[in-house]
Amino acid sequence: MLLKKPSFLKLVNRLQPSDQKLIREWLEDFVPRRIFDSHAHLLRGDHFPDQNRHPIIPKNALFDWRSYQAAMKRWLPKKRNVQGLFFGFPGAGNDRAAINPWLAKQIEKDSGPTRSRALVLAAPTDDPDTVRSLLQKRGPFVGIKPYHLYAPRKPTTQAKIEDF
Repeated sequence: MLLKKPSFLKLVNRLQPSDQKLIREWLEDFVPRRIFDSHAHLLRGDHFPDQNRHPIIPKNALFDWRSYQAAMKRWLPKKRNVQGLFFGFPGAGNDRAAINPWLAKQIEKDSGPTRSRALVLAAPTDDPDTVRSLLQKRGPFVGIKPYHLYAPRKPTTQAKIEDF
């Protein structure tokens, strides 16, 4: 069953004049020059099965490193160094075996003074050697991002951390 996209959900990539005014009047002088985003997602729509793709993520969606930086420039037009901790967008049945290497390549494009980092999106059913290998490689992964959607307990919102 395909998830139906609610009419109020849409991916916004253009600011309204009122948004631009608020940015000029409030954010430009308030937000520091160096920013670390502690919770950020990069994604490709084709990493999700059609029946479980989030309603705001079309199959051809691409929100990569360049897209993220472009979004930051829209919201923060004065020069900022924006880096962060990135991980794949969690979803039931998503292709974590494809997501994690793709995410690593995206984060490696960060040429900032201190490099962004990433978390391995992992589930209890993932091969421990594969997860270990991603963490041991010299690269952007600094930890694991477990998520309740991957827990075998139903409903997953009642799962203990050990379950996922």
